[in-house]
Amino acid sequence: LRPVAMVGVLLVAALLAAEVTRIRERNRDFATAVTLWQQNLRDWPANDRSATNLVAALIREGRLAEAGPLAGRLVREFPKRHRNWFNQGRLLAEAGQNAAAIAAFDQALRLAPGDIDCRINRAIVRSRRPDLAAAISELNAVIGQRPDLAKAWLARGLAWLRAGDPARAIGDLEMAVRLDPDNTAAHRNLTVARQALEGEVR
Repeated sequence: LRPVAMVGVLLVAALLAAEVTRIRERNRDFATAVTLWQQNLRDWPANDRSATNLVAALIREGRLAEAGPLAGRLVREFPKRHRNWFNQGRLLAEAGQNAAAIAAFDQALRLAPGDIDCRINRAIVRSRRPDLAAAISELNAVIGQRPDLAKAWLARGLAWLRAGDPARAIGDLEMAVRLDPDNTAAHRNLTVARQALEGEVR
């Protein structure tokens, strides 16, 4: 092949590889996605975006022990990339280190104030602590901005449950189920909220 044609072939191959990766991510084929990101990182070690995506995939797959060291390295080496702080916050939240997780989410939001996922995750962690009012306030703002996000309604419903208000929780969880009928967490917690309300009525 001529050099120009070869470049075209390589470009098409790269675009196809990227699309395959995105499709597999969307289909939640995390094991395949992780393998692809790992190979990408081996081929191009300086590509920190691949490392960031790898950490996110490992977290989604529950492989937190593998994600932790790489996430820590990324916030040290690339502190201006907000997704690195977001990933670090998720890992700290999973470990129950709530104060440190909130600090990581705070830093991510300083770099990218409009990141809705980060705001929801920060509110979820706040709702585990005596910060329920702050968590609900933040989720009110998120829902006002993006009322189509089932995870925001779910998060606020869980916060109302923790606050001991199952009636309000039911309204939010019903909305989460309407927006995302396959959301098992919303269905499960809606049942919990209804049982809690029935207990109060009795």
